[in-house]
Amino acid sequence: MDANGNITAQTEMFGRRFRLISYLDPDVAVGVQGTADTGYTCGVVRMSSGLDPANTIFTGFPVPPASGTWTYLSIVWDRDQTYALGSNGTNAILTKLKKNTFAGSPLQCYTVTSPWFVLALMPDPPPPVVPQYTNLLLDCSESNTSQGNPILWFTRNGGDNQTWRATTVGPGLP
Repeated sequence: MDANGNITAQTEMFGRRFRLISYLDPDVAVGVQGTADTGYTCGVVRMSSGLDPANTIFTGFPVPPASGTWTYLSIVWDRDQTYALGSNGTNAILTKLKKNTFAGSPLQCYTVTSPWFVLALMPDPPPPVVPQYTNLLLDCSESNTSQGNPILWFTRNGGDNQTWRATTVGPGLP
C-alpha cells in the first residue's frame, strides 16, 4: 500500500475495505445501484453527489482455482457480502453468492502504473495458470463520468476508462 492508502497489489485487497476510483476523475467511484428484488448493477457514483457512500465500498477475498497455484480475486459488496462483482455477459452486476463461499466471478488485477490497474473478468472456472489478459475489463461506459452511467465489462482497448485504483476505507467509515 502506498502512503495515500492506495492498494498496490492484488493480495492487499484480501480482507480489506476499498473503493474503486476511476482514472478519468478522482470523484468517480464504482457504485451499486438497484435493489435485491430488481437486481443490482454497477454504475458511476460521483462521490461529491451526496448519495450514500456505503454503496461504493467493497471487500476483496481470495478465490483459489480448482487446480494450480494462482489465486484470483472476488470483490464483494461491503454492505451485503452475499453479493459479489460479476457479469451477466456484458454489464457489471452483483451476483448472489452461494452461502459461505466467496466464489463470485473470478477477477484478476493487472498493474498499469502503480497504483493504477485494470480489472479483468476471468473465465469461470478460472484456468490454473493466469493468462496475460482476458478480453473483458471493468469499463466506465463510453468514458462517461455522469452519475449512474453504467460500469460494464468491455473488450480491452487501453482506454483511461478501463483504469482504476483501489483506495482503502477504514472500518466504520462510509
